[in-house]
Amino acid sequence: MKSNILDLDPLFRDDAIEFLKQLNGTAYKFIISQVKRTKAEQEALYAQGRKAIEVVNHLRDLAGMTAINPNQNKIVTQTLKSRHLANPQGFSEAFDIVAIDRRTGNAIWDDTKTETPYKLAYTLSLAFKKLQAGYEWGWDKGHYQRRV
Repeated sequence: MKSNILDLDPLFRDDAIEFLKQLNGTAYKFIISQVKRTKAEQEALYAQGRKAIEVVNHLRDLAGMTAINPNQNKIVTQTLKSRHLANPQGFSEAFDIVAIDRRTGNAIWDDTKTETPYKLAYTLSLAFKKLQAGYEWGWDKGHYQRRV
C-alpha cells in the first residue's frame, strides 16, 4: 500500500493537497495513511472480518503485508472495487488520512471515544467540491475519494 500523493489522480491531487493544508492548520496533524493499493492488498483487506485469521494472514502475506492478530480481524473495507485501486491511467482516485494528536503524538485510528478530528475533516471537506468524505458513509472516517 502506498501513501504517496503523486499516486493520486492529477484531477484530484490539487484539491487533496489544499484540503490537507487546511486540515494541518488545526489542533490535529493529519497525514495520508494510504493512496494506492494493489488488487492483492484489496483482497486481503476485504477478507478481514469475513474469513478466518489464518486465511486473512495468508492473503496478507501474499500481498506483502504484515500479519494481524485475531483482535484486528475486523471489517475494514466494504468492497473489492475500491477507488484505491489504479484507474486506467494508473492512478488512485482515493486517499485515507489519519489524525495525530499534536499533544501526545499518538495516531487516532479508532475514534469511538471522540469523533472530533474526523468531524473536523468532514466539515472542511465540504468546502472542496471534488472531495467526497467517507464520513458521509458513516463507518469509513478519514476516507476521501474523487467524485466522478
